[in-house]
Amino acid sequence: MKRYIMIIDVSKCHGCHNCFLACKDEHVGNTWAPVSMPQPRHEHRWRNILLNERGQYPLVDPVCMPVNCMMCENAPCIKAGNGAVYRRDDGLVLIDNEKAVGRKDLVGTCPYHAIWWNAELDLPQKCTFCAHLLDAGWTETRCSQICPTGATKFMAVEENELPSLIEKEGLERYKDEFGTKPMVFYKNLYRFTKCFISGSLIMDGECCEGAEITVFDKDGQIASRTSSNQYGDFYADELENGVFDVKIAANDKTLNIENVNVVSSVYMGELTL
Repeated sequence: MKRYIMIIDVSKCHGCHNCFLACKDEHVGNTWAPVSMPQPRHEHRWRNILLNERGQYPLVDPVCMPVNCMMCENAPCIKAGNGAVYRRDDGLVLIDNEKAVGRKDLVGTCPYHAIWWNAELDLPQKCTFCAHLLDAGWTETRCSQICPTGATKFMAVEENELPSLIEKEGLERYKDEFGTKPMVFYKNLYRFTKCFISGSLIMDGECCEGAEITVFDKDGQIASRTSSNQYGDFYADELENGVFDVKIAANDKTLNIENVNVVSSVYMGELTL
């Protein structure tokens, strides 16, 4: 049967928190048995928005990235739950609200910090992908329905269709090294997880537009390539931490900058060709 997945485009999220508020509206004070018990008004963030700011003034890239339960295929909470957490045939990972009573230990099993402790109910809780609404015939979660920019998309796909969808859309799993195989996928994830080298170019006293910027790793391989905009600014993006050489070329002029140490995004300042 089809499995539910969520696709989040990091480049489209502008941190409005509408999804967070929609989740609160749906779950605070409401019991959707057997799927979920009421979410507390405060502290819980079943739909969380992580913030990251790359670069330095004046070339700064603020990034917002929504995170909720990843509905992992290899979910650590299921392994630790001994029946207190289960997976449905449609792929949804849910907490059994009777068997999980008192199981505060389950909070620490999620590497994405997506499980929250409800002290009043003595119960671990998390995003359910609005399973009660899906069971009632909805085709959207509250967070995907409310998103004004289309940053969050929700769909059901056949398992054999997933590899081609991942390749076509350029999807990635956040912190795939955990080995949990999340069913939440991200587009433009590099905006949150990787670094850039930036600068502002001046040539003949004017902003230098159209200069070619090539970044090489220490093995001489091209790590990033871009060009400067009408203001002379450039972002050579999608870099891992490391040491790089930068070549800037415009018309018949070339500028080489060696050993740029990238431990976070770097603004190299104003550069004159």
